[in-house]
Amino acid sequence: MSGMRYCSAMLITAIAIVLLGGPVAAQPRAPQPGIAIGGMSSSLLDVMLLLRLARLQLSREQIDAILQVCQQQQAENAAETMQQLEALRQRLLRGEQPQAADLQLLRQASRALGSPGGDDPKSKQTIQMIEALLTPEQLAMLTEGFAVWGRRQADSGAALAVFTALSRIMKETDATKRQEQAAALVKAVGEAGGAQIDEAAIQDLQEFCNRVLAMDRAEFTEDRQELLTELGVVVPPKVDVGKLYLALEPERVHQQIRFLLMTEQAQRLLQEMREARAEE
Repeated sequence: MSGMRYCSAMLITAIAIVLLGGPVAAQPRAPQPGIAIGGMSSSLLDVMLLLRLARLQLSREQIDAILQVCQQQQAENAAETMQQLEALRQRLLRGEQPQAADLQLLRQASRALGSPGGDDPKSKQTIQMIEALLTPEQLAMLTEGFAVWGRRQADSGAALAVFTALSRIMKETDATKRQEQAAALVKAVGEAGGAQIDEAAIQDLQEFCNRVLAMDRAEFTEDRQELLTELGVVVPPKVDVGKLYLALEPERVHQQIRFLLMTEQAQRLLQEMREARAEE
């Protein structure tokens, strides 16, 4: 009886194949929610980073140069790290027990073989090389203050940079440190201004800072728009904003270079940007 059932099933299957012209097509599987969400999350992160990269308006030549600098560091890191890993491998083969420094090496190797980040001297050198490839305007865009500057006229950039620095100084509770930071701010403006700012302008800015430091936080907040307008007169509009931001916030600029241009995700997107532009 079972044999007959089997034959009947086979016969029905054969008839279906003949009538339908081939095997019954498998129904497409519905996408798994986890996969769909994961893909959307990855795309969202890409778009968020691309929005910031788009503002830099990197040229093809800049993209090529940045990728070359990062790839060179990756190659150097990989070669050096492989030598260290091989030395550790040999010690482990001889039966030696791993030390704390060996575990640190593994963590460094994971970063070095992944993307050119970190605070090691080579990474810092790479950041400086990339910094040299960017224009002053692009360097200014790497700071958070530029998000506000971008909605204003371009000639307010230097004044806004100084005002942003003053806003941070006003949060300092130690009066001596506030004075030191204000003096450093005036010096940075003088260095970034170069021939665009003379001793009289520096003196005006010093007096402006002294007057601001004499205010309390509430008064400073209330008069912020008037102070910013006054700074637009005190600080020459042609001061190199990129140099000014680098003088005021070098670490923030360097962090943004690392995040926007040196991570594994950033390198992938820069390569895709280069390929997309090559097709134009």
